[in-house]
Amino acid sequence: MVQGEAVDVIDTAFMEFASRDLDALVETFERLGFKAAGRHRAARMVWMQQGGVTIIANGEPGTHGARFAAAHGPACAGMAFLVADSADAIATARGLGAESAIDAASTLAPGAALRGIGDSALYLVDGKALDTLKSQFELTSVAQPVAPFLRIDHVTHCVHPGHMAEWVAFYKRIFGFEEVFKFVAGDAQNGFDTVAVRAPGNAACVTVIEPMGAASQIQAFIDEYCGEGIQHLALASGDLYRTVERLTNAGIDFLPTPAAYYAALDERVPGHGEDVAELQRLNMLLDGANTGENPDASARLLLQIFTRTMVGPIFFEAIQRKGDTSFGEGNAKALFEAIKREQQSEQV
Repeated sequence: MVQGEAVDVIDTAFMEFASRDLDALVETFERLGFKAAGRHRAARMVWMQQGGVTIIANGEPGTHGARFAAAHGPACAGMAFLVADSADAIATARGLGAESAIDAASTLAPGAALRGIGDSALYLVDGKALDTLKSQFELTSVAQPVAPFLRIDHVTHCVHPGHMAEWVAFYKRIFGFEEVFKFVAGDAQNGFDTVAVRAPGNAACVTVIEPMGAASQIQAFIDEYCGEGIQHLALASGDLYRTVERLTNAGIDFLPTPAAYYAALDERVPGHGEDVAELQRLNMLLDGANTGENPDASARLLLQIFTRTMVGPIFFEAIQRKGDTSFGEGNAKALFEAIKREQQSEQV
């Protein structure tokens, strides 16, 4: 239940998304390959499943999720960690300074919800609490798509300037997460600062980003979202090529990648062994230890790609780790340089 004095996180149990338009929300996740495993017996909620990833789509008026969506638009209203004993975990977390969720009684798991970033719900559910929640849905088994998402790799939150240290400290103190990554991109006018914290054993991972300057894309997200919150969800695949092919065929719109990025790829990540033409066809990105950005010397490669915004300003990342434990910071720099080169060539 606890590791030392902190709550031991076993896994990410589910993510809660909320919207007034439940049908549109469900359709969005169906395009991502999730299947509706069942509807709530008494409320406007749908349990959606793909591989080891569970999404609860909430459109029920009067709930915490509904109020969260009223404040933010379609949003990610909550995140659930699986723990050994929910009551003990909540008591431990409260003893370490965590607060109960706002409108806790109307959350998906009353009595097991803490206040998360941006007043989202941070659930600590054990097997019994999860079974109780499942029993409220008429669940059936669902078929898996080709190359399904296997698990949640990480969850990225955007916070106001000056709030990152507070929330990084929160995850370290309450859950014993360890800081595994720190990255600064851009400059004081349009940049952002990122810190990733990970549970022991890689049971769960959270990244926290704060903007540097009013022109930052992170500030733009916070402005559009009307506050702090989850910016994107990274979903892990065991075969990203096939996953991206499937999603592209389903109409998922991925961010384009300039040709100059691929022209420099072999030099940036020598000996990577990936098919550059196929990467370019699918707009996939490649990073790895050979870029010098990864603190883990034994790590190797990382494949990733990002969708355009899909739930309000929230987007999704599809990722495959081939030994690499970083978060694609080499890609961020390479994309910046590639875009700059293309802009310069257009001016000639």
